[in-house]
Amino acid sequence: MRVAIDASALSPGLVSGTAVYLYRLVEALGALPDLELRILYNGLPGLGAQLAASLERPRAKVVCAYLRWRALPGPLFDRPYPAILRREVHAADVFHVGEFVYPEPRPAQAVVATVHDVTTKLFPEWHFWANRLLHRRRLAWIRRYATRVIIDAEATRTD
Repeated sequence: MRVAIDASALSPGLVSGTAVYLYRLVEALGALPDLELRILYNGLPGLGAQLAASLERPRAKVVCAYLRWRALPGPLFDRPYPAILRREVHAADVFHVGEFVYPEPRPAQAVVATVHDVTTKLFPEWHFWANRLLHRRRLAWIRRYATRVIIDAEATRTD
């Protein structure tokens, strides 16, 4: 089975629970003997790219497309998904979507998403408008395309 996973959330480094979760998930997937893994990185060169590269194994290849600008808040934050990465998404049996990158999967492709929390809906006053917008768009994308959703905390599942 071929799995593509977006690892762009590693861009700032292991500075959040989401990034640590992603790193450990990719590490575990890369150790599975019957899995061909494509680790997709669409971010700034530097620490995130180094972290993604550290996950490469014989059956887990990293494919990078470096942004030449910093992502902007609000509607412009969504990063363009370069053709080289879209090809990897479409070639995979399963695509595990990342945090802020939403390429359109091919029709009938299995899509997995992880939802860490829904605090932007429960406590919007705790978040900047851009973060609320991003998470609203992310959840809409997940509702539209995800075949399976991983909820990694019981509190989030309850919410």
